Amino acid sequence: AGYRPPPPKPYLLPMPSSPVSLQPLADYTAPALPTEESLRRFYLRTRAVLLREAEAPFIATDRLEKTGGDLLDAIAPAPACGPFGRDMDAALTEWSAASTSSLRLIVLPPCDENGLIEGWAGRHGHTLVHPPLPSDLISADGPVNSPLGPIDPAGNGILVIPRLEEWFLRHRDGLHHVHHLLDWLSRLERSCLVACDAWAWAFLCKAANAHMVLPEPVTGQPFDAARLRAWFLELAPEQGEESFTFRLSTTGDDVFALDEDGNRCTEYFDTLAARSRGIPWVAWNLWRRSLRSGLQDERGTDDQADNSRIPGEATLWITDPPEQVVPETPDNVALFVLHALLIHGSLDADELAAVLPMDSRSTILSALVKAGVVSHGNGRYACMAAAYPVIRDSLASAGFPMGAI
Repeated sequence: AGYRPPPPKPYLLPMPSSPVSLQPLADYTAPALPTEESLRRFYLRTRAVLLREAEAPFIATDRLEKTGGDLLDAIAPAPACGPFGRDMDAALTEWSAASTSSLRLIVLPPCDENGLIEGWAGRHGHTLVHPPLPSDLISADGPVNSPLGPIDPAGNGILVIPRLEEWFLRHRDGLHHVHHLLDWLSRLERSCLVACDAWAWAFLCKAANAHMVLPEPVTGQPFDAARLRAWFLELAPEQGEESFTFRLSTTGDDVFALDEDGNRCTEYFDTLAARSRGIPWVAWNLWRRSLRSGLQDERGTDDQADNSRIPGEATLWITDPPEQVVPETPDNVALFVLHALLIHGSLDADELAAVLPMDSRSTILSALVKAGVVSHGNGRYACMAAAYPVIRDSLASAGFPMGAI
């Protein structure tokens, strides 16, 4: 009860790091959960079952208010890719500067909403190859209205196919365009960059033998604890003239603090790296969801009320992200929906009906949106980045084919 953390020390911002090289997709290994965290989770689960109680946290989550949108945007602003975008830009720019024509394949983690490849192509003036219209993807007569027609396969300049997952539907007549594209790429005489989602790539290797045409895929290196700490510290070292201290609501410990030997004082970023599987935009979304600012019983009507229990300190509290659960549905239909969304990136209701035999899809989709695992915008559904860990765990437990990341 008498605990008072030591006065906060100014954070030493890390020096800007050099871009990290890409690596073979086969070498991607997600950060492991710290041993202490694994044991803690096992202990808490066992204790909850046996005693039906939990240790009191340093500050209860239900006493904290959610951080407002403006403050969140100042602390963790978009884009959600951070240094990953710089790594990708540096590697692709080096590749594009080579004088010889070549074909390159980049496999990206799922739930990317940043448009990394499109952005790189636009900044450097490369030619984007747009996918077929969704209405043209299913045709028993083969590819119609192919976007490849006007493109000279022996012309000048670099071609960029930013989302290979948009060239097919998982349907008996939905692979014509991607087969046509792969054949076209096998005869291409100019440089071309192909990017594909990890789950779509796993599917296309099985369904279309894409790995026999395209080169060995590369991807970014996973974000470990050190990279996450440096990135989030770089994003928001200060808010105006007021420095924030980021403390765990469970213990009161400063998550950015280092000991005298330069080691992290907590395993928070180790745990976050493992939960996010090293995917920057998943970690970014979990980070934003976990931040809390201020005590409800201290705020009152005074907007300038102290927002922490630490005298003289502006504190932002870090809570455990809300537990998410994939709704249980008959015959695991919800899991089939999530698997289809991961393979395709996003789908509308009609496209989902084409790739899945769903009689009650509107009810299932509504349940997934309500549970916070699927987003719905502009008529399209997609898996939410913050929910990817629980989605992946659910699919793995049910024996679904998995993406590499």
